Amino acid sequence: LAIKRYLLLGQGDFVQYLMDVVGPELSEPANRISPFHLAGLLETAIRASDAQYDDRDILDRIKVKMMDHGDGDVGWDVFSLEYDARVPLDTVFTASVMKMYLKIFNFLWKLKRVDHSLTGVWKTMKPNCILSSPFYKEGTSIRAQFVSVLRKCQVLFNEMNHFVTNFQYYIMFEVLEVSWARFSEEMDAAKDLDDLLMGHDKYLTSIVEKSLLGERSLGILRNLFALFDIILQFRSHADRWFERIYELQLRLDYCRNS
Repeated sequence: LAIKRYLLLGQGDFVQYLMDVVGPELSEPANRISPFHLAGLLETAIRASDAQYDDRDILDRIKVKMMDHGDGDVGWDVFSLEYDARVPLDTVFTASVMKMYLKIFNFLWKLKRVDHSLTGVWKTMKPNCILSSPFYKEGTSIRAQFVSVLRKCQVLFNEMNHFVTNFQYYIMFEVLEVSWARFSEEMDAAKDLDDLLMGHDKYLTSIVEKSLLGERSLGILRNLFALFDIILQFRSHADRWFERIYELQLRLDYCRNS
């Protein structure tokens, strides 16, 4: 259950706090990031969320893992969590099994990152920020250009948010929760360790296949990751656009007051 909550990101408020605290750090080049610092941020997220009420032995087993990285990788590309499955749990959670969990975690982490990025876009574009912008109150020409770009951004945001929200619902409920419910039934019915191992293998296989992580879905997965990249680029462009607006506003204020 602990692995489901933390490696499969079922502990919602913990995931949100973790994204918030590690986000700025993970935007840096991977070779500049300290795993020890990330471990401290992990502990911060635990203490700020309901995860703090979990058994301390469970929490101490959650570790930050930095995967191998190449030139151009940032922290988001190589960050992951792992669970230290000690005796006797290592009978079930073998090295190969934990490798599958890592694969699933990396996928879920990408999805959560995209969702988190869209939340950031919404905070930037929300109506009270937009309507208070002096550019919205400027002359007809400037206002028309401003509104035109803004509407295009809002249309893009709505489409992206609709897709991510629905896809995330599918993954978290139709895949993870349904697979867990079936595995729970098999655990209750298991007569020996072999039955448990078989049920667990079916559980992971179900998640991998339904999450498009299997060999048969590689083409779809590549397209999905391409969409994720487009959404992240949109967040970057939106941030820069509003930064430019605020810079121009400072210049306008300066000109008016000088």
